[in-house]
Order: sequence, then structure tokens, then C-alpha cells
Amino acid sequence: MSAETIIHWDAHTGLDVTILVVLVLLVRRPFARAFGARAAYALWSLPVIRAVLPDIFLTLNLPAWVPFLAQPTPTQEVSMLPVSITPVEAAPVAPPMDWQLPVLLVWLGVAAVWLAGHIRRQRAYTTDLRRNSAQLDGTLMEKAKTAAHALDLRRAPDVLQSKENIGPLVTGLVRPVVVLPNNFETGYDAQQQHLALLHELSHIKRRDLWAAGAMLAFRALNWPNPLVHFSARRFRADQEAACDAYVLSRVGGGTSAIKSYAETLIRSAKL
Repeated sequence: MSAETIIHWDAHTGLDVTILVVLVLLVRRPFARAFGARAAYALWSLPVIRAVLPDIFLTLNLPAWVPFLAQPTPTQEVSMLPVSITPVEAAPVAPPMDWQLPVLLVWLGVAAVWLAGHIRRQRAYTTDLRRNSAQLDGTLMEKAKTAAHALDLRRAPDVLQSKENIGPLVTGLVRPVVVLPNNFETGYDAQQQHLALLHELSHIKRRDLWAAGAMLAFRALNWPNPLVHFSARRFRADQEAACDAYVLSRVGGGTSAIKSYAETLIRSAKL
């Protein structure tokens, strides 16, 4: 595949992705009210699908003024008449500069540097969390195992307790770790502790960390597009709402559970 072909595909795909992102941003809230938070979260798969399947029906025809897509003007046939032509020695003409390959290399280079920087910062953050956290005691560890069993997880991930008021949160793509705040036992009642653990473990169960990683790679490939970066926070909000809906579906979603879960989210947000 030539550099010109890749740039041509990227231009078409970038336009379609932008249109789909705008569409998702416009309909995500009314869609959530009509069909639920998990259905609204699923809408974010549309731009990603368009990015990896470039030949679906959404492909648009870009205008001819796009410089690297402009086709050469076809030559017109000219009738040959017998005329007397004096041969003239033509001056050497420099070949046209092939700029598609340098543009492609710059594009991919910036994407690689952008993605590597985010991965490096995330790894440093996870390492720092582990360094400033301790293993759970017997009681909290049993509660974590109970929550993991309730979600049918094959095994409970690493669950640590921070020395600071950080969390509850889950981080780490390959080796996920749940981090609880240092006042988890005193600041949350028993039901809130269970719901908070369910929420963080549900992110692992639903593979939300992998979806967040895919979104990061998607942003890297579309680094010049500010709309893609703008939509990342909305994607994260819809992911959290979908996780909340999943947790409530597992605990029954009764009035008491909803009230306790809302109090848990508020307490965690304050931290």
C-alpha cells in the first residue's frame, strides 16, 4: 500500500469519524433516557468501527479541492496533422517532490510519541499508587473476595489500601489493581463498602479498562482532531454511567440499593 493510498484513506476516514463523533455527542443523552446508560455507552463504538472498517457505506466523497486527493486532469486527444516540426532540445525537468511519505511519517510519529507519553504517565501513576499503598487486612480482603464472587470473576484482582484519601479506583490494563482510601472502613458503612467494591470490580468484569485503552489509541491516531479529544471526557462519563447501571442490575436496583449506591458515589466523588 502506497503512502498516497494511506493518506487518501485517512482523509476519508477522518471526515467520517468526525461526523460520527458529532452524532454521538448530540444523541447520547436522549438515547440514554430512552434506552438506558449501557445503550448510550455502546454508541461510542460507532466511530471506532468506522476507523477500522474503512469500506463501509459511510465513506464520503471529499471535494476536489483537497490537495492530496485531487486527480490529474485527463489529457485530451488531439488529432495529429502533418506539420513540419523543428526539433528543440528540452531543458531537464526536476521530478515532482513526493511529499505524501514525509506527511505520513510525521503523522504516525506524532501519534506514537503522544501515545507513548500517556502510557508512560499511566505506568508511573500506577507504580506510585502501589508504592504508597498496603495490602488489605483479613476482613477487607474477604469483602473484596465476596464482591468478586458476586460478579463471577475468576479471581479477585490485587486490592490495596492507599495511605491517603485516594479512591476507590481501579487502574492498570494488564494487571489491574483496585485502590481503596485509607478511611474505607470508617468512612463507608458495610453496604457502601460492598457497592464500592462492586463498582470498581465491575470495571474489570466489563473490560472497561481495555475500552479506555482503545479510546486512548483512537485519540492518538486522530491527534490533530480536537473533537476526538473533546469527546474523551464524555466517553468516560458514559462509561461510568454504564458501569453504574450494570452494578444496580446485579444488586437488584431497589430503592434502598439505589439510595445507598448514590450515597457511595457521592462519598467517593468527594475523595
